[in-house]
Amino acid sequence: TASYAYTAGNGTIAIIVEDAISAAVLGATDAGYTGVALMGTSLLPAHLEQLQGYTGVIVALDPDAYKKTLLYTQELRGQFPKNKVLAAKIADDLKYRGEHDMVLIKELSTFF
Repeated sequence: TASYAYTAGNGTIAIIVEDAISAAVLGATDAGYTGVALMGTSLLPAHLEQLQGYTGVIVALDPDAYKKTLLYTQELRGQFPKNKVLAAKIADDLKYRGEHDMVLIKELSTFF
């Protein structure tokens, strides 16, 4: 059975995060995001299927998982056009809505 990611919002840019609260925070903005929560740090085939059709994908796992952020960005670039996938080096979990992190996500989203 497939394990789909929790999603929040219906924007055209998918922001990959670890937890549902972070996904909900991103999905509740008016910036055109869909928060996609892996519910951990494993990127599964079902997640790749879910990411089809988005204008762009930003991988923004928690700071302690930055190596996985880079790994998943590289993996996703093998599945999607390279210019559709970016990595975000965030300072804190996005559920805390840190100003620096929210500005970074907004700046990265302008590339799509």
